[in-house]
Amino acid sequence: MQPNSIMLALASATTLLATPMEDFPKQARSELEGIHERDTWEELYREKVSNPKDSLVFYGHGKTTQPNTKPNQLRPRATPSCGGDINPNCDDDHTARNEICDKLIEELKENSDVTIAEEPRQVCYQGAGSDKNRFCCASWGDAVSGLTKGDLVPWARHISTSCTVSGVSGKLENVKVHDSCTDFCLSNRGTHC
Repeated sequence: MQPNSIMLALASATTLLATPMEDFPKQARSELEGIHERDTWEELYREKVSNPKDSLVFYGHGKTTQPNTKPNQLRPRATPSCGGDINPNCDDDHTARNEICDKLIEELKENSDVTIAEEPRQVCYQGAGSDKNRFCCASWGDAVSGLTKGDLVPWARHISTSCTVSGVSGKLENVKVHDSCTDFCLSNRGTHC
């Protein structure tokens, strides 16, 4: 390659990298902004629980009812098994305290017929106290129409009894939650799996 050709190629690449966001085509700009939006979680609402010092906290994408998905992120239709592995991937990152996860599961079980709106993608039990690790969160990857608190109990219990080496943290991939196939996690953070 000639030196002038190399200089021209570098100048073109530098111009593309330095292009302001408003100069990108509208579709590309909305896709880039959508990535940021999908990765941003916010508290949607809280519910009181049996212990007046604690609460259930629901997190989601805010006003967006469903995150943007690309064709390669589509999931298969729900079947009895969904084809997922029912053995959770346990992790020692983001571990929740066992007793907080037990409280989350108990609250979900006691109100098993209560419907969860489609916006939240996780529900966290927030325990009282000054301890930094006051949360245990059940998270699911996709909007699930008709989801009830009781639909989360079997998978949360399964992870909490399987992934307890240094607290609770685990993920199940492509399992059936209510009538949908999705990923399901249990950990100490309300920002998804």
